[in-house]
Amino acid sequence: MKAKIRCFLILGLSVILAFCLISCTGASENTENSGGSGQKTEIEPDPKTKDEPDDTKPAKAYDVSDGMQTVASEDGSIEYIYFNDFMITMPNNDKWSYDMTQDSVTFYLFSAQQEGYGGRLVTIRAYDLDDESYKQLPSYHVAGIGQNVDKLFIAEYPTDVQWNGNDKTQDADYRELQAYLQKIGDNAVNSPVQTSDGD
Repeated sequence: MKAKIRCFLILGLSVILAFCLISCTGASENTENSGGSGQKTEIEPDPKTKDEPDDTKPAKAYDVSDGMQTVASEDGSIEYIYFNDFMITMPNNDKWSYDMTQDSVTFYLFSAQQEGYGGRLVTIRAYDLDDESYKQLPSYHVAGIGQNVDKLFIAEYPTDVQWNGNDKTQDADYRELQAYLQKIGDNAVNSPVQTSDGD
């Protein structure tokens, strides 16, 4: 009788021990496969996208002032002003001034601007190559293409009076600069504006 009880106990313990071993082995495999609780699993980067360029960065916007510099001619009579992919030649004197926005530069007769007449002579504006909205402007000349920045430069002229016609000096200065800047044109002879597509 004692021998039978002993057999049942040994058999029962063997079954319990086998069940525990199977349970522990299964749990161990699940822990290895799933990362287990308390274990950190490192996520490897996708090798297909790891070295691909990041196309999400926006392209740098055009800025007329990039690389801007001013150089005077040897005799000091001419001022060469280099903007972002175009250059304008101006008389080297204090009769005119200019100011810039991100995509344009506007030249003024300084005295007329200071006296509240506007004084605007011309605005050189950069347009995208497929943008033809400038054709709606009342007065403009195509100045040329900036091949390095893929921009079309347009000279926009005012159509209203921008100076004091009763001031003889101001009248003469405005008309002189106006006549000079009206020469702006794509590949035009003696154009004050040169672009990277020019000859």
